[in-house]
Amino acid sequence: APTNAKPSEEVKLRIKTDADSFVGLLGVDQSVLLLKSGNDLSQDDIFNSLNIYQTSTPWMNGYGRYPGQTSGLVTLTNANYPYNTDPLVMSYVFEGSRHPWITRPRYRVGIRGDSGDRISFLSQSLNDRNLKEILLKQTPQRTTIRKEFPETWFFENVGEEEFTLTKKIPDTITSWVVTGFSLNPTSGIALTKNPSKIRVFQPFFVSTNLPYSV
Repeated sequence: APTNAKPSEEVKLRIKTDADSFVGLLGVDQSVLLLKSGNDLSQDDIFNSLNIYQTSTPWMNGYGRYPGQTSGLVTLTNANYPYNTDPLVMSYVFEGSRHPWITRPRYRVGIRGDSGDRISFLSQSLNDRNLKEILLKQTPQRTTIRKEFPETWFFENVGEEEFTLTKKIPDTITSWVVTGFSLNPTSGIALTKNPSKIRVFQPFFVSTNLPYSV
């Protein structure tokens, strides 16, 4: 995401993650996060909360632990649970047990800005660009009154691998904190390592001090 923007400006967010992923994006006013912690997506909070669950899949003809054991779920079936057949990442997760379990490496979802080296944006032809510059020179600029001041900029759900999301930034003079996560049937859940921050500011302000009467 860009680091700076003007009120009501169209900004582009570049998202890249694994294929067939469900992506969620959240943009929140920084002042909301300063009032109280815990209102934002945190990678540590997500992964630490998973430690209270037994997420392993069975192996070795039923000698492993079955999903849902700690929640009281009882499974009655003569079928085998599916398990990971990709290159193994072995770890010992059960205290006092020597049985390894199988997992997959985690992938992260990233948000890149206008200067990313792997970012490609839609391009316009030279004639369209010249025509746009001519129209901008001939059209007088109108005065814009700022009137949009939300606390949550956007909450967007998307399902593509790599794309550019264009959003109109609100009029609030503040910094917007943008975070994201993705859910993938193969690689699981992933979050942005560091939130992107967009600073919204005006080049200058005009303040008048007028008398009450003439």
